[in-house]
Amino acid sequence: MSIRFLSRSEWHLLRDVRLGALRESPTAYLSSYETEARFEDGTWHQEVGHGIWLVFVSESDAVLAVLGATTGPDIAASDRYLSYLWVAPDARRTGIATRLISEMLRHLRTTGVARAWLWVLDGNDAACSLYRKLGFVSTGLRQPLHKDPTRYEERFIRVLS
Repeated sequence: MSIRFLSRSEWHLLRDVRLGALRESPTAYLSSYETEARFEDGTWHQEVGHGIWLVFVSESDAVLAVLGATTGPDIAASDRYLSYLWVAPDARRTGIATRLISEMLRHLRTTGVARAWLWVLDGNDAACSLYRKLGFVSTGLRQPLHKDPTRYEERFIRVLS
């Protein structure tokens, strides 16, 4: 098993893992399988180009986990937004998420990124616990979801310098 970066030409792997994650865990993300399954290839090319992507692959080259660190017009140049974290059900609670996030944070630190941040949906206690264990702290910023204002998400941040 190994952790590796996706190249831009591997956009199809990001697409396949993301769609699998949305199908397997439909309430864990803000988007849906139905929405993203309609994306054209060009959309996935753009998505992979918005950041860097780590995958955890098995010895048989099956992708067991994914994590992105993205940029965008609303993200400070010194920051990265961690997104798309997903671990295959059979690989959960094995330390893969910890290894993937730790590797991403190491990489970001060595490339001069000052902060990594993310949003966690209310009720996702396992994610909150994992991120806190890895040094993330709540910013106290909470916001309702656009599609369901009865649900909230909370922003967590980790200083890397």
